[in-house]
Amino acid sequence: MGTTWGVMGSRGVSWGHVGCHGVTWGVMGSRGVSWGHVGCHGVTWGVMGSRGVSWGHVGCHGVTWGVMGSRGVSWGHVGCHGVTWGVMGSRGVSWGHVGCHGVTWGVMGSRGVSWGHVGCHGVTWGVMGSRGVSWGHVGCHGATWRVMGARGESWGPRGVSWGPRGVSWGPRGTYK
Repeated sequence: MGTTWGVMGSRGVSWGHVGCHGVTWGVMGSRGVSWGHVGCHGVTWGVMGSRGVSWGHVGCHGVTWGVMGSRGVSWGHVGCHGVTWGVMGSRGVSWGHVGCHGVTWGVMGSRGVSWGHVGCHGVTWGVMGSRGVSWGHVGCHGATWRVMGARGESWGPRGVSWGPRGVSWGPRGTYK
């Protein structure tokens, strides 16, 4: 509903407005990311810089982050149906449980990412390692991935575009 992006260039990413209940970004540059307000139930970020990320409050049912620095990320509690993270450090990421319909992660380390099950409509991942990403099935409207390797990415029936934290895939498996 009114989703609008601006320009993603080599120096930074500029979004105009993402119309999911008034989600708005400012400018993502090489020195840091600045968001104004993400209005999905009052989600608000501060500034993401080269030295760390500082969020104030993410108000989707009491979601709260602390500070994300170069040495690690510390979250307190993400209250969207009991979503809870522990600490994300330089050596790996450890989550406990993400309770949005039983979403559960294991441990994300320097050698790869291991998920157990992501239960949002049966979404399931396998293991993401340094050589590639292997998913089993992503059941949100039947989206299916196979293997994402160093030489290319392979998706199933429809191309999927993700954009969390600057990660972007194209519709045909093109990593950007």
